[in-house]
Amino acid sequence: MIKKVRDVAELISTTFSLDVRVVDGNGATVLEHGKDRVANPVYPTKQALLSGCGFEFVEQKTMPFVHLSPFAESYLLQNIEDVGVMIVGPSVSQRLTPAELTGIVRDQKLLVNRYVMQDFYDSLPVHSKSELRHIARMLHYLLFEKRIEESEILSSDQMKAGDLNSTATTLHPTMMLAKQKQELIFHQDPLLEKKFSDLLQKGQPEKLEAYMKSLPKMQLGVLATTSFLRNKKNLGIAGITIATRSAMAGGVNSEEAYTLSDHYIQRIEEITDYARIDALLSEAYLTFARLVEKRRYSRHKREIILAQNYVLNHVYEKLTLKKVATAVSLNPSYLSSLFSRESGQSLSAYILEARINEAKSLLTMTDSPISEICAWLQFNDQSYFTKVFKQAVGVTPKKYRDGVG
Repeated sequence: MIKKVRDVAELISTTFSLDVRVVDGNGATVLEHGKDRVANPVYPTKQALLSGCGFEFVEQKTMPFVHLSPFAESYLLQNIEDVGVMIVGPSVSQRLTPAELTGIVRDQKLLVNRYVMQDFYDSLPVHSKSELRHIARMLHYLLFEKRIEESEILSSDQMKAGDLNSTATTLHPTMMLAKQKQELIFHQDPLLEKKFSDLLQKGQPEKLEAYMKSLPKMQLGVLATTSFLRNKKNLGIAGITIATRSAMAGGVNSEEAYTLSDHYIQRIEEITDYARIDALLSEAYLTFARLVEKRRYSRHKREIILAQNYVLNHVYEKLTLKKVATAVSLNPSYLSSLFSRESGQSLSAYILEARINEAKSLLTMTDSPISEICAWLQFNDQSYFTKVFKQAVGVTPKKYRDGVG
């Protein structure tokens, strides 16, 4: 097995420019591959280095483990029975600016030379959290010839989130959002904020989670230059504000929404480890979305919600009363009367409304021709699409895209 481990370590190191070492249970190095990098000055001893890379988290675990240190380094760890723990890294998810690095030094009260720190961070390879997870899957397969899903990969975010939630017994967080949301990236892109708000306002937590996993990695927007932690907190509070506003637009009582907002802002302010902020924000966004979803369910019968969700999830397909009724296991005529009675509009009107709302999103978030959007949403006649769009929105699709109205 040791030869296989050595070969895999060399392959991972050379392919991804990552340092790889294997450490046994006593902390002794079994093997290592990688460049002769500048040592991280914040770790004065080998034991401190092992602690910083998350070595203590992986004992008895069989799945890969991604650890983010308090100093913005990422490590990938894999326990190998009878051999030790393979430690891959460190890497960073993005290049740190001098201001951000100064913020980390101040937050952690480090007595180190900032220029030595800068040399160290500049020497590290850049790999996003998503990339590290792909590397983890590859590593696990090369070692054990067993495929694993990305959701099976563990992270220190999840463990730290558990500490954060110990006093929040009424909340049910989902901590598997990708670290690509490491910063509030829609702070810099209003289109991303619009999509985020739309999913939250509709009360669609599953789609919100999938969307946040798909977000591209962007540079950190700086709201405070003196502290990396303060900057993360400010961005987090901005995200909570957006979520609160979207939840109220989705039907949540304003007092309830503001109470929840105050709860999360207070918890953000209490955090001293910036890596914990992301997990808390993940919890907050999904809690707001689930609250909107709950309000929707309380207003309508379950069958109506199922029908509405089916329409929203199949808005690009041909939809008929019979098709929707079959999907929710109801008689078409019964669904028709029930839908009208409970929601106040016919199913066909709801389908049209869903297509118009999707068209609005496509018009603002893509450069696709109006003719293509029309065809995607099953409008066979562009003039009819323009007519019904103007009736619903007040302006034509072109004027809506141009920002008129």
